[in-house]
Amino acid sequence: MRLSIAALLAAAVFASPALAQRTITFDAAAIGSLPSAPGVTFQLFSPPAGTGFAWPVSGGLYIGGGVTAMPSTSSGGRGIQTPTASAGFSPEGIRLLFALDQPRVKFTVGVGEPNVSNCIYRITGYTASGTLIFSRDYPIGNSPTLNCNSLVDVDVSSTANRIRRLDIVCLLTSGANGEYREVLDTLEYFGDLTPPVTSLSAPNDDTCINPTVTTFTGFSYDPDGTYTQETWEHAPELEGPWTLITQLTTPLLPPGGNLINWTTAPVAPGWYFVRVTARNIDNLETQTYRRVFVDRVNPVISVREPAAGAIVGGNVCFDGSASDTGCAFGGYDIAYRPAGSTGAFTTVVTSASGVTNDPMGSWNTRSPLVADGAYEVRFTATDAFSNSSTNLRPLIIDNTPPVATISNILACEGLGTDGPVIIRGTATDANISGWSLSYTTGSSTGWTTIATGTSNITSNVLGTWNTASLPACAATLRLTVNDRSRVDCTTVNSTSHYISVRIKQPGTCSDIDFNNNGVFPEDQDVLDFFNVLAGGSCSP
Repeated sequence: MRLSIAALLAAAVFASPALAQRTITFDAAAIGSLPSAPGVTFQLFSPPAGTGFAWPVSGGLYIGGGVTAMPSTSSGGRGIQTPTASAGFSPEGIRLLFALDQPRVKFTVGVGEPNVSNCIYRITGYTASGTLIFSRDYPIGNSPTLNCNSLVDVDVSSTANRIRRLDIVCLLTSGANGEYREVLDTLEYFGDLTPPVTSLSAPNDDTCINPTVTTFTGFSYDPDGTYTQETWEHAPELEGPWTLITQLTTPLLPPGGNLINWTTAPVAPGWYFVRVTARNIDNLETQTYRRVFVDRVNPVISVREPAAGAIVGGNVCFDGSASDTGCAFGGYDIAYRPAGSTGAFTTVVTSASGVTNDPMGSWNTRSPLVADGAYEVRFTATDAFSNSSTNLRPLIIDNTPPVATISNILACEGLGTDGPVIIRGTATDANISGWSLSYTTGSSTGWTTIATGTSNITSNVLGTWNTASLPACAATLRLTVNDRSRVDCTTVNSTSHYISVRIKQPGTCSDIDFNNNGVFPEDQDVLDFFNVLAGGSCSP
């Protein structure tokens, strides 16, 4: 809560002021202008009752000078003078209100009419609370040529009292109002040496601020003087031009609080300097700056992987960037829902920090299991002020492995006696990329391709295997089917079917079925064995 100047004084929070003597001659002021000086206010005041004139009187104090406007002053130039109620007469007095307690005040007084006699100046001093300190009379003497004047030197430094107000009026020696024009010149008094103190606690320098309203906190006051004004401005550059935000006239004492609420909605987004200028009654000022970013710029989010429409499964790896303008990045999240749905998204990744060309997180589509199909994945980046950016990416989930089956070959079956072997089976997947039928034998060092394809085959011919050039021995058939789903970020869904068989050639012997007729054991196998042993060949 801000305190008024009066409350601030009453709270007695000021330390003893650091004072400097000031001398004001008024010679630089324009004739006819209102008098002013740092740390002191000049007013007209009504002389004591019974002086013959009513209060108020039209007009006010002004600067006079020159040959006809007013008499010469002690400084030989211009000074303060009261107006006249009628030609040649002035029933008012001059009042000085000081911003600080004064231990000593000096000035020159005179009159603004010729042929003055029996004139005295009555000087009355008061404390800040209005308690009378003294009342002293200073004779002026005769003024036939407008040059009479008198030096007033009131010094209370040896007492506990201090002057905060002085009333100055020209009276006759009898005490009646002399109805003369009061003149004051060459004022010496004491003013504050130190400017106000301003401290900003928030927002910090070089940070982002709310794009609608931002509160500046801290304190601003004058610990040993009279605080008069606080001006807040903003500019895109330190050199300006500066635009007024607001002006205040009351201080905010430590430990402080809310200084102002800056409505930033009308200004364009970007960097600004904010300047607060605190001034006291002696025109001493302090300027404090903050550089802030009015953040009305949306964060940036981009996705590199997976590509739009990609087929994925298992752990889906997301890669890309999410950042702000170097200010208050709020984070990003990744969520999904079935394609074409208007329902809520399910969040699978949440991050409070930004990322640049790095993994953004992963989505395990198997736990909990996500049904195969088309999905809409939403990437959202936010900042601290509710600015946001969204990137939508369609994906297809495929966790189902392909089907790979060899259907017309039995395990351990002997093949090759009847010529090329026709192999039938099934190679299917919703997102098939290809299949391969191959074999290996006991003498092979790898797999030899029989047939390949990229289309689904269901219970149909996969390929023809010519075994004529192969030795009679054990062999293995393999059917491998792959789909286009990128699984766990690196592999694909793949299914392989293996069948072990025996390769036989016409006229060759094999195992206990010596004659290769598929019936064993039988008497013919024994006969054929001895026949071969005698140099003959196996029976077909």
